[in-house]
Amino acid sequence: MERTKLMPRHLLLIAVPLVVAFLGGLLFSGNFNSFMQEKGGISTAQQFIGISLLCGALAFSWKCLPKPFSWAIIIFSPLLLALLTILKTGGGQNLAITFMLNLLFTVGLWGVLQLTFFAKSMLKIRTAAFALLASVLLTLYFRVLFIFLKIPFSKADWTTYFMNALFLFIFIGFGLSLADVSIIRKEVEEAKRQKRTQEDDETDDQ
Repeated sequence: MERTKLMPRHLLLIAVPLVVAFLGGLLFSGNFNSFMQEKGGISTAQQFIGISLLCGALAFSWKCLPKPFSWAIIIFSPLLLALLTILKTGGGQNLAITFMLNLLFTVGLWGVLQLTFFAKSMLKIRTAAFALLASVLLTLYFRVLFIFLKIPFSKADWTTYFMNALFLFIFIGFGLSLADVSIIRKEVEEAKRQKRTQEDDETDDQ
């Protein structure tokens, strides 16, 4: 995919999924206090915000930034998230392991975005396909994380974590779709205006 000229409107790829995921999280939690309540040092709100920002940043970099900047986001975002997680949970996790898990998850999410959201052949089902694949990826992330933390992970946990992730990524995917449609619509309008301007200039020259 060709990178487009960076414009302020492209920040919608970060802002819209964040807002939609936050509102979806409030709906999912039932009330604001439950959404903001910390469990194990991290609240549901913080999880929704962190993952939606990561998805938005990856989509933004894929659409607008040169590859070196994209790889910088892929590498440094997991490190930042690992540091924030350790600070919030009281330092009980190993930084290197947390960073590597975050990095693998980020690279996987990057791949899911390319295969679904930015693939023209997947346009009609990209939100659903993105949500399903990203949910599987996040569920596996938690499973591996729990192995390192030596926390039991029952059969019921597979379903619980997958359904929670699916709910989250449906909202993120919907937000990404809204942002992308808004950007494309604006670009089409600008292209039409430029074409009309050129036609008017050619008419004046005759």
